[in-house]
Amino acid sequence: MLEITFSDTKEFVNVIEALTLLDEANFFVSEQGLELRAMDPARVAMIDLQIPTNYFFVFDYDQGPFRLGVIINEFKQLLKRGNASDELSFNLIDDYKLQLIFKGQLSREFHCSLIDLGESQYPTPKIIDHASVTITTEIFDKIIKDAELIGDHLILEASEKNNCFIITSSSESKDFKTTIHKDDDFVANFKIKEASRSCYNLCYLKEFVQQKLGPLVKLSFSTAGVIVVEYQLTSAGKLTYFLSPRTEG
Repeated sequence: MLEITFSDTKEFVNVIEALTLLDEANFFVSEQGLELRAMDPARVAMIDLQIPTNYFFVFDYDQGPFRLGVIINEFKQLLKRGNASDELSFNLIDDYKLQLIFKGQLSREFHCSLIDLGESQYPTPKIIDHASVTITTEIFDKIIKDAELIGDHLILEASEKNNCFIITSSSESKDFKTTIHKDDDFVANFKIKEASRSCYNLCYLKEFVQQKLGPLVKLSFSTAGVIVVEYQLTSAGKLTYFLSPRTEG
């Protein structure tokens, strides 16, 4: 038996819409809440979703941890049928079908067949973050769109000497550069433990821009290391993207 009712239907729909890199995924239900950890088909990026039990109005199940395997696009299509003011509930039917109930001006019920994606779950990545900065999602969006006009990659550099983040992109005929300082009005948090520099694929970073998930986004990285892009959800929990570096040049 599974019965969960969301405290913020609109935000959860926005979270699922942000899983653009995934074709299918397992949601894990446990005493900690609802979790998802999956890699994109190319195994370059990972998405980690953590929603604790205090996110829900109701969180009730009577068995050990179990999985809800779904095809992401089909799941999105059903969730998008809800209104922001609707109350959203999930129920498990016969262990192979998920019931979605929207209660609002009109009560509606959908059934989504679950798929078997196996029992394995990716471990949480162990990340070294020598530099991190929390900025507005609006600025993050502008930076990625600017860089996209220039090339297919973005270089992120944390300068300990100048106490700033330098972001560049280049191609044979064009270049782009912007600098983030600690006292910029769009910066909420700023930390450089060690000078760092790494290069990342813009096609993936573009998918990490999710303005609907909140006003702020945290970027963390180290030299030639994974970049972590993290959104704190309004009610509780977080959605985190991990992206492997690429070779410069």
